[in-house]
Amino acid sequence: MTGPAQPHPEWGEPRQSIVARVVAAVRTLVPGPARPPRQGLPDLPLRLARGELASEYLGAEREGDHRRAGATSSAAMDRAIEDGDWWEADVWAHRALWHFERAELTLQAVRLARRIGDIRWAGGDPSSARRYYAEAIDEARDIGAEHEQGLASLGLGRAMLDLGD
Repeated sequence: MTGPAQPHPEWGEPRQSIVARVVAAVRTLVPGPARPPRQGLPDLPLRLARGELASEYLGAEREGDHRRAGATSSAAMDRAIEDGDWWEADVWAHRALWHFERAELTLQAVRLARRIGDIRWAGGDPSSARRYYAEAIDEARDIGAEHEQGLASLGLGRAMLDLGD
C-alpha cells in the first residue's frame, strides 16, 4: 500500500452527539430493564449483498459456519482492497474478524485486526488505524505470533508518523 488517501470515508462509527452522551449518562443512574446483548451482526449493507461472494457468505452465515463465513468475507475484503474501495473492505474485514473470533481462529482474527488497521490507514484515517494495530499487537503477543506482532507494530509506527507522534 502507498500513502494514505485523503479524506477518509465514514467507517460506520459516528461520534456520539451530546444528547446521546447525556442519555447514556442518565441511563447509568436510573435502573431499568437490562437489554439482552446483541447476538449477531447487523444485516449486510444492500450495496454489498450482491454477487457470488456475498451469496456464498450469506449462505455460510445462515448455516452458522463461522469458518467459511470468515474465509468468504476475507476474500471479499481482498477483492475490495484490490479495487481501492476502503469502506467496502472495512465492512468485509469486520465481518471476517467477527466470524473468526466466533470460530476461535485466533491467528486469523489477529491478522484481520491488523488488516483493518491497514485498511483504515490506507483510507486516510491513521488515528482509527492505531486502535486496530494496538489490538493486533496485544493479541499476537498473547498467542506468540511474532510475525503478526511485527507487522502490526510496523503499521502502528506508520500511523504514528502520519499523526506526527
